[in-house]
Amino acid sequence: MSILHIRSLKCYETEDWTGADECRLEIYVDGNKTVLRHSLNDNQTWQIDRQFEFSNSAQIKLYDEDSPDADDHLDTITIGKSSVQNATGKFTGDDANYSLFYDVFDNSSPSDPSTTIPSTTRLLKLIKLDCKKNEDITGYDELRFEVYIDGVFREKIYKNLKKKQTWNIDKEYTFSQSVQIKLWDEDFGWGDGDDFLGEALINTSLGENKSVKFTLDDCDYTLTYSVCETTLVVENDVNQLLNEFEKSSAPGVWPNIIKDELIKDIRAIGLCQVKVGNDLFILLFYWFTCFEGQCEILILLI
Repeated sequence: MSILHIRSLKCYETEDWTGADECRLEIYVDGNKTVLRHSLNDNQTWQIDRQFEFSNSAQIKLYDEDSPDADDHLDTITIGKSSVQNATGKFTGDDANYSLFYDVFDNSSPSDPSTTIPSTTRLLKLIKLDCKKNEDITGYDELRFEVYIDGVFREKIYKNLKKKQTWNIDKEYTFSQSVQIKLWDEDFGWGDGDDFLGEALINTSLGENKSVKFTLDDCDYTLTYSVCETTLVVENDVNQLLNEFEKSSAPGVWPNIIKDELIKDIRAIGLCQVKVGNDLFILLFYWFTCFEGQCEILILLI
């Protein structure tokens, strides 16, 4: 069994000369059909971010819906089950120009069903991000780096970067299946939306100084990372957050609270995790004395 991860569809040139294409994406996997729709114009990107399991191959068809006229078939691509990362499929029918960005991961089980697959833990080291070309031609890109561990949002980190600069990230994460990373350029101007620069899906394959590129919206960034074996267990979100908080040199927002004592008491009191839908809410209850006596603090970490 393989996993197809469809990341995004970018329109370089529409089929419809008079305006946006009404795109219909048909995904066929193992006899099942999924239909997705979205309007796209020149130089726009559709963030799809969907995963599909399949056994042999997946077929994807792109149409421009022209009601009441017949729909225009813009092309078909067939994707095999071999692992590939940051792959691109082209749709160029009827003089359109679209690129589909996707990954395929081989998730096959051993042929012997009695064989037990041990739980795998990996250590991901994010080393650096090199900017060869930034998206914002007027100055710096205000980068937002989003990290998802095993399908759960982990954190956002930020950095301003421009051409020929390097961001030494120096962050580590334990994971068991995959780490998804999304890169954005935040646009704070009136009415502007943030620019999506690309994403990477990192699996458990070992390697030192591996690299992946982010090239949407004409930018050119390269992330260097390593995936290593580790004796650490995959930490739950609370412990990992507490460990990073403990190592952090950033100043606190409550000057009357002693950081070391806060961490010690939180660990002693205990932690409660509540899963609601796709959001993981981590609740930490802590009592401390402040200006007017005793207060109860509910810390919500998202």
